[in-house]
Amino acid sequence: MTVTLDLSKLSDAVTASVSDWDDTCKLADAKVTCMVGSLAAGQVTTVYPVSLASRTGATPGDAGSVTVTIAGAEDDANTGDNTTSFPVTVVPSGPDLVAERVPQRRLRLRPDQGHRQAEDQVSSGHRRHDRGRRRDLLHRVEPDEQHRPHRHHRRPGRLR
Repeated sequence: MTVTLDLSKLSDAVTASVSDWDDTCKLADAKVTCMVGSLAAGQVTTVYPVSLASRTGATPGDAGSVTVTIAGAEDDANTGDNTTSFPVTVVPSGPDLVAERVPQRRLRLRPDQGHRQAEDQVSSGHRRHDRGRRRDLLHRVEPDEQHRPHRHHRRPGRLR
């Protein structure tokens, strides 16, 4: 059995890629073709043929469609159910960085512990050894005394 995804109706706002870990699917000429093999009657299999992502700066909204066609080696009594299409939509993305104000008017910034590169960028002047244990100190950013929050940025629990 072969599964084919036609990506030709996608807008330029979307990129498509196939996985590195599964060599059953190939991307060429705006089509993804997956060789699934044979299935017994009633047998179900799952295929992960393509990953779609929006390009940086893509405008949210309609991004075209993908048409999927399934073809088998045997004769098919109902060829009308072998093709379907689905719409693709670019959705707004969320923030890449979130900062939180903590008591004592400090902003704590820490490198992501899962990324060694970010940890390496913390300079040696921001580390100290405490009884043989290395400890990363937090960067402190003091608020600008001239900056006052807007009226709609009030502390929780304060009402007027």
